[in-house]
Amino acid sequence: MSLDLVKIDGAERAQQLISQLEGLAIGKTQMTTTELYTTVRLLKELCHNPEISNSILSEEALNMLLRLNDSKYNDNNLRPEIFKIIANAMLFAPSLRTVDSIFSIMLGELNSITDTTEAAASRVLFFMTAAPRNYDDASLSCLLEYMTQRLRIYSCRAQFDDASLFALTETCKLLFNILLFALDLPALLVDDIPQLLVAISVALPRRFTPPLSSVVTCLFKLPYEETVYIAHDAATKIVSVYIDVLDDALRSSSADDAIAPLLGLILNIYDSTANTDVQQYFKDRLLSTDDDRDLPLGASSRLPSQLLRITTDPLFPNSKELVYQLLFDMSDRDVRKFVHNIGIGYASGYLVSHDIPIPEDIMYENKQSAPSGDVNPVTGQRLDAEDSSPRLDEMTDEEKELEAERLFVLFERLRQNGVISVENPVRTAVESGRFAEVGQ
Repeated sequence: MSLDLVKIDGAERAQQLISQLEGLAIGKTQMTTTELYTTVRLLKELCHNPEISNSILSEEALNMLLRLNDSKYNDNNLRPEIFKIIANAMLFAPSLRTVDSIFSIMLGELNSITDTTEAAASRVLFFMTAAPRNYDDASLSCLLEYMTQRLRIYSCRAQFDDASLFALTETCKLLFNILLFALDLPALLVDDIPQLLVAISVALPRRFTPPLSSVVTCLFKLPYEETVYIAHDAATKIVSVYIDVLDDALRSSSADDAIAPLLGLILNIYDSTANTDVQQYFKDRLLSTDDDRDLPLGASSRLPSQLLRITTDPLFPNSKELVYQLLFDMSDRDVRKFVHNIGIGYASGYLVSHDIPIPEDIMYENKQSAPSGDVNPVTGQRLDAEDSSPRLDEMTDEEKELEAERLFVLFERLRQNGVISVENPVRTAVESGRFAEVGQ
């Protein structure tokens, strides 16, 4: 049998099923609950094919399927299957996402959503809210009441199974759409949501995967209130969650657009709090320690080094600026402290691009005005650790080549950022023929 014939048979079969369901919806035919469930399940499987879905699932067909929820057959096994059919139809046919009659029926369904039906219902509403929209007060209140109710349930849980994790993710994606696209969203309507999301983030495993990544994205879009994040009895309890999650995100090579909201949330917390214990906790977790200075800053596997490496990675343009801003703020916006904390090699790009003057004497390693005279201001490495490096006459040819490459990159970075105006000595040596390829 040819592929085209299979498609034709599938489309014809799907049309037959729609006709049977239409007859049931208007009372012309009868089915048992089992027969109806089997019919809807088969229709769902057939409509996974975009061509079949687009040819069969019209606005009228979707309205008919939703009316079955109001019939005597309404049950928690049938409802999610119907919602999944509608969600798939909207995935394949974006024009269905703006049908007001479907939106109105879905809003009417929200009062009876359960753990079993939440994921599929939230997915349908996610598609229907994925564009700027003027909501009337009743519709917006209904959506926010639904999401608040579901989030309140999750905020009381200590453990989550796979189904609840998936449902929570879908509801957070819906919430993000509302926060992003709803015009003139009254702050009063989201009043309880931030503290519910924070409570959920504390209960979830500290991994930067959905739903926690979705929770963080929503928190970043919501108005910031310090009392939500800084508890009087355990000031750093909540902050520690987001820093642990940041560590996981950087170790798992998450994308720039995923990490940026998390960094933005952490920056908001640091910049908004006057709690000195919280501020010190940030510095202890995110700034390099003396142990990190055994190597040039950015060379270790710890979180502070991972943050520094983001600032030189072209794949992280949004996160780069947030990291720089956080590190500068944690340095009390003091240029000398900033250079001491991350090294002039990393600091120069931010300072020059923001027109922040660099003191002329900052390159002198043992200047008494520097925060620490025993640290190389360029690399941030301790001078005594540098002294333990192999002498030039002790290096192999390969080690010499690697050292030359490191110096070349360092001088080029400083020269391009305007920190120094001299010619790169490594480039000069190469061009003059004093360096040759190893093996020549």
